[in-house]
Amino acid sequence: MDVEEIIVDCFAVEVPEGWEPRLDDEHDDYRWCGPEEAVALLHWPETHELVRALAGLSDPSAPLKERAWSEVAGIDAALERGEIDEEGWHRAIADLLVPAYLAADTPWGGSGMTGGEREWEGSRRLVVDARKATAPSSTSAAPTDC
Repeated sequence: MDVEEIIVDCFAVEVPEGWEPRLDDEHDDYRWCGPEEAVALLHWPETHELVRALAGLSDPSAPLKERAWSEVAGIDAALERGEIDEEGWHRAIADLLVPAYLAADTPWGGSGMTGGEREWEGSRRLVVDARKATAPSSTSAAPTDC
């Protein structure tokens, strides 16, 4: 039987300071963390949205506007602990960057660059020129345009 939809129930509770959870057979570990780290640890978009809403981060791109340092740190830590492999690291980083890039009004805004179109194109032109200068001159060479 194919599964087309997975329902994820989310909930939050307030607890007194110093309270520690008692784990049942279904759970084997817990830790206290801030909202950015919690989002980085969670798998499902619904739980991301819940944590962001509870933390007052209603704009899903808000952490990215702070250069996503805490999310990247959480992803790096997961890689170091062996919780994700290199492919998982790249997927997690793409999950952070792609929505912000695509949500921007301009290509340079999506790339995180301030300034205008002229500066954006000029900074990329250096890469294209460098690639053209180092490309082999034979007809079997890879294309030199970026």
